[in-house]
Amino acid sequence: GSVFESYQASNIYNGDLTLIRNNGTINFAYSEPVTILGSLFLNSASGISIIDTVKFTGNSNSVIEQLGTQSIVITRFYMNKTGGAKITLNDPVLVSNKITFESGIIESSATNLFRFSDGAVHSGESNTSHINGPVTKTGNDAFEFPTGNGSVLGILAISAPPTLNDVISVQYFNDNPDLAGFDTSAHASSILRVSGYEYWQVQRLVGTANPS
Repeated sequence: GSVFESYQASNIYNGDLTLIRNNGTINFAYSEPVTILGSLFLNSASGISIIDTVKFTGNSNSVIEQLGTQSIVITRFYMNKTGGAKITLNDPVLVSNKITFESGIIESSATNLFRFSDGAVHSGESNTSHINGPVTKTGNDAFEFPTGNGSVLGILAISAPPTLNDVISVQYFNDNPDLAGFDTSAHASSILRVSGYEYWQVQRLVGTANPS
């Protein structure tokens, strides 16, 4: 089994990039950042490791997709799409270290989640750069979810769950919760009113944690 490592220089891919592994190992972005202006496709069952920073730039829409069966894990994700361009996840993506938001929206979904592993962090999120859709966090860290909807950032923070195996999912909606079937009039008498402008959906997917 051979090993392919991209580490001689910081490579720039002006179009789409497909990494295909039939045997051996691919260590991509081995010790230098890699810039991709198009989409990223992985085609493998295993053996592709995205070791360092992948920068997504350019002014055209892109996707991230696994054409095989291997999970997509990006160590350091740098989001800098311009001109209103976005990245759509066609498969779940896990960030194991950090994502830096500069510009552009990442679109996730209930089946194609944007996931943070234990200890992973983020920075730079704003109204113009965040994750539109559900975000999950695994682990026992207090965490702020960089969620939003359209041009609105809607961060929600939780206290630290008790175990490394706990998984919490958060999605922000810039809409009236009544329209989604949540009756804003059904609340305790000690509460004056519930806002009809926005809401968050928080779910515990794994574990027994009840974070604040």
